[in-house]
Amino acid sequence: MKILKRDSLFLCLIAFMYIGFQFLIPYLSSNELVQKAHYVNLVVLYIPLVVFLTSFAYGVRFGFHIRYALYVFLLFPLTIVLFQEWIFLYQVAYTLFALLGNGIGHLIYRLKR
Repeated sequence: MKILKRDSLFLCLIAFMYIGFQFLIPYLSSNELVQKAHYVNLVVLYIPLVVFLTSFAYGVRFGFHIRYALYVFLLFPLTIVLFQEWIFLYQVAYTLFALLGNGIGHLIYRLKR
Protein backbone atom coordinates (compact mmCIF):
# COMPACT_ATOMS: atom_id res chain seq x y z
CA MET A 1 0.00 0.00 0.00
CA LYS A 2 2.92 2.34 0.70
CA ILE A 3 4.22 1.76 -2.81
CA LEU A 4 0.87 2.59 -4.38
CA LYS A 5 0.62 5.75 -2.29
CA ARG A 6 4.16 6.73 -3.28
CA ASP A 7 3.43 6.11 -6.96
CA SER A 8 0.00 7.77 -7.00
CA LEU A 9 1.24 11.07 -8.48
CA PHE A 10 2.85 9.26 -11.40
CA LEU A 11 -0.25 7.10 -11.88
CA CYS A 12 -2.46 10.19 -11.93
CA LEU A 13 -0.27 11.87 -14.56
CA ILE A 14 -0.39 8.83 -16.81
CA ALA A 15 -4.14 8.38 -16.31
CA PHE A 16 -4.70 12.08 -17.07
CA MET A 17 -2.78 11.80 -20.33
CA TYR A 18 -4.64 8.64 -21.30
CA ILE A 19 -8.11 9.90 -20.36
CA GLY A 20 -8.32 13.48 -19.13
CA PHE A 21 -6.46 15.43 -21.79
CA GLN A 22 -8.94 14.43 -24.48
CA PHE A 23 -11.62 16.43 -22.69
CA LEU A 24 -9.51 19.59 -22.85
CA ILE A 25 -8.94 19.48 -26.60
CA PRO A 26 -12.34 20.96 -27.60
CA TYR A 27 -11.56 23.97 -25.39
CA LEU A 28 -8.19 24.57 -27.04
CA SER A 29 -9.69 25.33 -30.44
CA SER A 30 -13.12 25.51 -32.01
CA ASN A 31 -11.81 24.55 -35.44
CA GLU A 32 -12.57 20.88 -36.11
CA LEU A 33 -9.43 20.32 -38.17
CA VAL A 34 -7.21 21.75 -35.44
CA GLN A 35 -8.95 19.53 -32.88
CA LYS A 36 -8.19 16.47 -35.00
CA ALA A 37 -4.57 17.59 -35.21
CA HIS A 38 -4.49 17.85 -31.41
CA TYR A 39 -5.83 14.31 -31.09
CA VAL A 40 -3.14 13.01 -33.44
CA ASN A 41 -0.47 14.98 -31.59
CA LEU A 42 -1.76 13.58 -28.33
CA VAL A 43 -1.31 10.00 -29.44
CA VAL A 44 1.93 10.47 -31.37
CA LEU A 45 3.74 13.18 -29.41
CA TYR A 46 2.24 14.25 -26.07
CA ILE A 47 1.59 10.88 -24.45
CA PRO A 48 5.00 9.40 -25.33
CA LEU A 49 6.72 12.58 -24.14
CA VAL A 50 4.86 12.62 -20.82
CA VAL A 51 5.41 8.88 -20.34
CA PHE A 52 9.14 9.30 -20.99
CA LEU A 53 9.53 12.35 -18.74
CA THR A 54 7.52 10.92 -15.86
CA SER A 55 9.35 7.61 -16.04
CA PHE A 56 12.63 9.53 -16.13
CA ALA A 57 11.59 11.46 -13.00
CA TYR A 58 10.47 8.20 -11.39
CA GLY A 59 13.84 6.63 -12.15
CA VAL A 60 15.76 9.61 -10.78
CA ARG A 61 13.71 9.60 -7.61
CA PHE A 62 13.28 5.88 -6.88
CA GLY A 63 15.68 4.03 -9.18
CA PHE A 64 14.74 1.47 -11.81
CA HIS A 65 11.52 -0.45 -11.20
CA ILE A 66 9.74 -2.51 -13.82
CA ARG A 67 6.59 -1.67 -11.87
CA TYR A 68 6.36 1.74 -13.56
CA ALA A 69 6.41 0.24 -17.04
CA LEU A 70 3.67 -2.15 -15.89
CA TYR A 71 1.61 0.84 -14.76
CA VAL A 72 1.96 2.38 -18.21
CA PHE A 73 1.11 -0.93 -19.89
CA LEU A 74 -1.89 -1.71 -17.68
CA LEU A 75 -3.39 1.79 -17.74
CA PHE A 76 -3.38 1.98 -21.55
CA PRO A 77 -6.68 0.07 -21.97
CA LEU A 78 -8.38 3.12 -20.40
CA THR A 79 -8.04 4.76 -23.82
CA ILE A 80 -10.44 2.20 -25.28
CA VAL A 81 -13.27 4.03 -23.52
CA LEU A 82 -12.62 7.26 -25.41
CA PHE A 83 -11.15 6.21 -28.73
CA GLN A 84 -13.25 3.01 -29.11
CA GLU A 85 -10.21 1.19 -30.40
CA TRP A 86 -7.12 -0.44 -29.02
CA ILE A 87 -3.82 -0.31 -30.87
CA PHE A 88 -1.43 -2.75 -29.26
CA LEU A 89 1.56 -1.20 -31.03
CA TYR A 90 1.03 2.09 -29.16
CA GLN A 91 0.72 0.21 -25.89
CA VAL A 92 4.05 -1.52 -26.49
CA ALA A 93 5.71 1.70 -27.70
CA TYR A 94 4.58 3.66 -24.63
CA THR A 95 5.86 0.86 -22.41
CA LEU A 96 9.23 0.93 -24.17
CA PHE A 97 9.39 4.71 -23.68
CA ALA A 98 8.67 4.14 -20.00
CA LEU A 99 11.45 1.57 -19.74
CA LEU A 100 13.88 3.85 -21.56
CA GLY A 101 13.07 6.86 -19.39
CA ASN A 102 13.21 4.79 -16.24
CA GLY A 103 16.57 3.33 -17.24
CA ILE A 104 18.11 6.72 -17.99
CA GLY A 105 16.66 8.07 -14.74
CA HIS A 106 18.18 5.12 -12.90
CA LEU A 107 21.62 6.01 -14.27
CA ILE A 108 21.29 9.48 -12.78
CA TYR A 109 19.95 7.92 -9.56
CA ARG A 110 23.10 5.78 -9.34
CA LEU A 111 25.37 8.76 -10.07
CA LYS A 112 23.63 10.77 -7.35
CA ARG A 113 24.37 8.13 -4.75
